[in-house]
Amino acid sequence: MSTKTRVRNIEVVDRGDQGAAVTFPRSQEMNASLRKAFPRCRWNKHSRVWEIPGKTAASRVKAWATGCAEHLHELEAAAALRHRRREVLGSFSVEGAKVLFPFSYDADAVAIARTLPGARFDGRSKSWSFEPWNLGDVDKLIAGFNMINALEKAKLDLMRARERAEIEQGQQRRAAIRHIEVTGERCEIPLVPPGETIWEGGGLRGNRRVVLSDDGWLWLVILSRRLANAGDPVSAASLAGHRLPATHELVAAIRPSRGRFEE
Repeated sequence: MSTKTRVRNIEVVDRGDQGAAVTFPRSQEMNASLRKAFPRCRWNKHSRVWEIPGKTAASRVKAWATGCAEHLHELEAAAALRHRRREVLGSFSVEGAKVLFPFSYDADAVAIARTLPGARFDGRSKSWSFEPWNLGDVDKLIAGFNMINALEKAKLDLMRARERAEIEQGQQRRAAIRHIEVTGERCEIPLVPPGETIWEGGGLRGNRRVVLSDDGWLWLVILSRRLANAGDPVSAASLAGHRLPATHELVAAIRPSRGRFEE
């Protein structure tokens, strides 16, 4: 029967005659120290533990873990991070030796998270946890968390800027269309003029379309339905148009933007 012993962030499993298994937060320093102390140790990629053979392996590994722990700060690294909370942009929580830092999915953020000490992704909860081994790892976590938070803030700022730009363009478009309708020449037309449709939408009086015609006019075309009297059947659809000479300013105000916010 195996028994577990924890020395700070190091967990040792005594397997009796089959040796011992040891786990600790991912660290090149620790890996090198373990290999030096136990040249016959092997990494089990399936169970994700270091395995040390020998009947006395467990006691020897515990002694090694205790020796490593003596070099740690008086506070565990995860606890030290808690004391430096003000340096972290964003929220995190500490559960024992683990640090939980929630963030929205982003490919760049995930790439950063993977490089941080003791990074683990829980597929069930869709969350990341980290296990710092020493105070150097704490510095790396703070820097990484702040980089991830900066990415999230940049995305939020971009989204808000897009929303403001859309609102502003909507206001400019409505004003430009109203200008064509009020000041433009009104015409009854049999067909939509040939050209580029730069905007189309609905309205109280029917569907509305703005067309930049091939001959240089800017048309507001309204597809309307006329009623004879209340309750009478709807008559056939007809077209009404208002036109003005096209100008760069009017076209730019009405045409959907493909500017600096396009990805």
